[in-house]
Amino acid sequence: MRILTIGALIFYIFISPVLGQSKWEPEFRKFDEQDKLNPPPKEGTIIFTGSSSIRMWKDVASVLDNDNVINRGFGGSEFVDIIENFDRVLARYSPAQVVIYSGDNDITHGKTAVQVYGDFCTVYGMIKARFPETKVSVISIKPCPARWNKAREIEMANEMIKKYAETKSNLTFVDIYDSMLTSEGKPKPELYLEDGIHMTDAGYEIWRRAITPILTP
Repeated sequence: MRILTIGALIFYIFISPVLGQSKWEPEFRKFDEQDKLNPPPKEGTIIFTGSSSIRMWKDVASVLDNDNVINRGFGGSEFVDIIENFDRVLARYSPAQVVIYSGDNDITHGKTAVQVYGDFCTVYGMIKARFPETKVSVISIKPCPARWNKAREIEMANEMIKKYAETKSNLTFVDIYDSMLTSEGKPKPELYLEDGIHMTDAGYEIWRRAITPILTP
């Protein structure tokens, strides 16, 4: 299991950003442009970040009826990409709350549940080290039809992150997994696009209902 050390925090927060240009630079430049056109709130900013399930959530601020919400998801990313690009994705906004979705790309690309759990703990530790009062919410990894062969590993990662969240007063685990399953325990096909990974409006409606109550006012 990955252990977050002071040395790791110093590396990820202060050193890693200058080692080279991120492969996500084109997306980060779009974030820069969005910030210029629509400056983020000075206080109470809620950052949504993570992989394509966040990136593809169009008009998320309107859907959640919260003008403080900013979408900073970047497609295909893993928890480690948030770690390596912490300043560009999160720290620049001094967020009041961070809502994260990641994990299924990580597991699909070969990481174990334990590794995913460790990477999440690193992300959480970095946020709390820089912004002790910031609220953090993590969305459970969803059950994708196209990745159903990884279901056991996904369930294990979800369970570890959930148990960890239960030990932290300012960390919320948003469990959407079971709500996206049929009564037979399989992914509901109507919640997904043809690729079996990304969601339809019906899938996002499940997320909306689960997330709205935990957002900072």
